[in-house]
Amino acid sequence: MGEEEREEQRRERRRVEKERRKAMGARPELAGIDAGAWDEIFEVFGDGTDYDWALDDEDLAEEYEPVSKPDLTYNDVFEPSEIRARHLTLDDDIIRVTDIPERMQLTSSTLADAPTLVGNNKPFSNKELDEAAEWVALRLSKRTQKDYFQRSGKMHHYLMQFILAVRNALDYVVNQYLEIPYIWVHRRDYISHFELRQRVELLTREELWKVGILGLKFRALLERRSALESTFRKLNVPDEYFEKQLLPNLTSISMVADATEWLSIKYKQRKKDLEATADDSNEKRHKNPSRVSAYEVARSTVVSRLADDFGLPPHQIAINFSGQKVHFPDDQDLPPRAYAEQFITENCPTAEEALVMARMIIATELGRDPQLREAIRNQFKEQALLSCEPTEKGKTKIDEAHACYSFKFLVEKPIESLISSPQYLHILNAESELLLNVEITATRSRMHEITTSLENAYASDSFSDSAKAWNEQRRDHLDQGMAT
Repeated sequence: MGEEEREEQRRERRRVEKERRKAMGARPELAGIDAGAWDEIFEVFGDGTDYDWALDDEDLAEEYEPVSKPDLTYNDVFEPSEIRARHLTLDDDIIRVTDIPERMQLTSSTLADAPTLVGNNKPFSNKELDEAAEWVALRLSKRTQKDYFQRSGKMHHYLMQFILAVRNALDYVVNQYLEIPYIWVHRRDYISHFELRQRVELLTREELWKVGILGLKFRALLERRSALESTFRKLNVPDEYFEKQLLPNLTSISMVADATEWLSIKYKQRKKDLEATADDSNEKRHKNPSRVSAYEVARSTVVSRLADDFGLPPHQIAINFSGQKVHFPDDQDLPPRAYAEQFITENCPTAEEALVMARMIIATELGRDPQLREAIRNQFKEQALLSCEPTEKGKTKIDEAHACYSFKFLVEKPIESLISSPQYLHILNAESELLLNVEITATRSRMHEITTSLENAYASDSFSDSAKAWNEQRRDHLDQGMAT
């Protein structure tokens, strides 16, 4: 019997049963029951159609089975922001089942504002732990720098014990994931030094907290430095300055960022060539927009040779500025304008324009040199000043009762006085709410020292008129480099 015939029989049975019930409802006296009784029966037991499905063949059973619905998840019901606020994300589930303190699982190795799940970080090796201990100890606090690292410091004879204590603390925090309060109470003997009659406290509780923070920053530094080194190896270019001067001295995350930018500027074309030939598969890659800066255009012209003849390459200027002057410029026999005439082209029809373009090339490279930026940054930190000025919104909103009123018109307050003060956090919060414009500058004396040191690192010691003219050109593009 075919499917159509079975379906026809079902329809016929339904039609016959429906007519029978209709006839019984139309003439209830044939069954010996009056109409009122039939109404009561229908109210209590229904009209008999509730179980019509039982009269059909078993082949139609699936028509009456409930359709299975997909399981609902939080993402189907709530907004992502609500899910994060209620700690119902997948990361939160992982945190709950992992036997590591939550704050350590949420620490962002990228140092981003929004904490993310770190995942399985490799513990520090013994060599990395030694390097981390030295790196952290040098940056811990002014007290430790003065007492342990200065020869006249009262704790200088405990220097090795101090570094060992920092190493132990880093091992507990970074490798064993122990909380700072637990270390302070239950592992305190390992961060102290014992003599015959006394115990010497090498770290304060506040410094122990900072050891944990700096340890995580050092992990981020290692990761970024490793990524930068890997990028340089892929370029496959010989660069003695990068390998011997930059790479071993990358001691801060900001310096790694500067070195990454410096590498991308210096070897931009090489990087493009590698990216063009690297992908032999059919995978689609995101194509970055192609932009050519004025520096790249100038570097591709003959004027770049004029920039190279200014006396010193930018990295040697940075080395002179960072330490003792070991590189000396070679002055040309001709004055700058006369020497620049041989580099005149259609794009640079005059010697002055050629000199301007050459100064721009050197200023760009000098302003991007990682060592120079780090050296100036360190000098800047020592005497930095912070000033606040209210925005149009802040002028009306910040009144005498407002929390920001005490620093509404702050002028050149030393950064040192804000290191241990919560006022700086209030200033940052006011800036994020667009109530204040914040400016950080250096003292005039410090800026004068930086400028003078930079000029001495680049200037020629010769007294000839030609050397003086070249020194004047060098001062001009040093000013440009400082502006970048």
